[in-house]
Amino acid sequence: MSGSLISLGMLTNKGNNFLNIQNDLDKRINSIIIYNIPLSHKFYMTGLKTLGQLITPFIHSAFTPTFSHIAIGLFVEESDFFYIIEYGQYYSRDSMKRNSSFSSSSSNEPFKSKNNHDYYYINEDGVRITRISILEISNELEKDHTYRFFRLFENVQNEDFKRRIYKGMDNIIIDKIAEGFFGEINDENVFKRLKKFYKTVKCVVKNKITLRELCNNCQNENWLAKKYNVAFHNCQTFAAELIKILKAIREEDEDKIRFNEKQLLPNCLITALRDNEDFSLINTGGRIPIVGLLWDIGWKIRYAW
Repeated sequence: MSGSLISLGMLTNKGNNFLNIQNDLDKRINSIIIYNIPLSHKFYMTGLKTLGQLITPFIHSAFTPTFSHIAIGLFVEESDFFYIIEYGQYYSRDSMKRNSSFSSSSSNEPFKSKNNHDYYYINEDGVRITRISILEISNELEKDHTYRFFRLFENVQNEDFKRRIYKGMDNIIIDKIAEGFFGEINDENVFKRLKKFYKTVKCVVKNKITLRELCNNCQNENWLAKKYNVAFHNCQTFAAELIKILKAIREEDEDKIRFNEKQLLPNCLITALRDNEDFSLINTGGRIPIVGLLWDIGWKIRYAW
C-alpha cells in the first residue's frame, strides 16, 4: 500500500469523517490491546503466514515475515466506548476533495471498503479512530454460553484458578471487540479463517495521558495517507510509536516468553515494549542461542499447567 500507488488506498463510508469523540477527548487512557491482524485471507498469504510461524522459533524476530496490520485498542476511563486507532492509506472526505489525482472516472480511485464504521481522522487522512459500544459488547457477552459458564466461578477462593477464569473471560471480551472491528467481513467462513491468525496482547499503560493528548502527538505529516508504504510496515512503526508515548508494558508474563512474543508481534513492537519494561528473566533467558528455545519450552509447559 505504497503512498505512490493511490489505487491501493481505501475509502470508508464515502470518506465521511463525522465520528464525534468530543465527550471522551479529555479522559485518560488506562490500558491498551495490540491487535495483530492478518493482511489477507487469500490462500497464498495464509500459506506465507503459516510458514512465518513455523520458522519464527529459529530466527530473529527482525527477519520473521509478519504480513500483518497492527491496530491499537484503547480502554478510556469512564467511557461508554472502546476505541481503536490505526494508521494506513485511509482517505477521508476532506483529503478526497483536495487530491487532484481522484476523479469519478479515474482508475486511481481508492478501494471502497465494505466497512461501515464511522471514523475520526486526526489529520486530514491516514491515522483514524473508530469506536465500539461497550453496551453492545456486554449484550453479546450475555448471549455467550462460555462466558456465562466462566462467570459461575468468579468467586472461587483459589487465586491461580481465579486468574485463569478471568483470563478466559478477558479473551472472550477481546474476541467480541475484534468481531465488531472486523464487521466488514460478512462471510463467516472468511472470518473464521482470519481469526485463527490474528493475535492480541493486552498491556497496561504507565503514561496515562488523555485521548486528546494522544491525538496531538499524532498530528503531523508523517502519518498522512500519502506517507504510507507497506514495504516499510508503517502501520507497525506507528503502533510502536504509540507504545513509546504511552509507556505500555505487557500485562501477562506469558506474552514475554521469547517464543510467544515472536509469534504475537513484529520486532519493532517487541523492542518498544521491552524498552518500557523492567528486566525480565523470562524474556532474557529465551534470547540465549540454542538454550533459549529449551528455556521457552519450559516456561510454556509451566503456564500450560
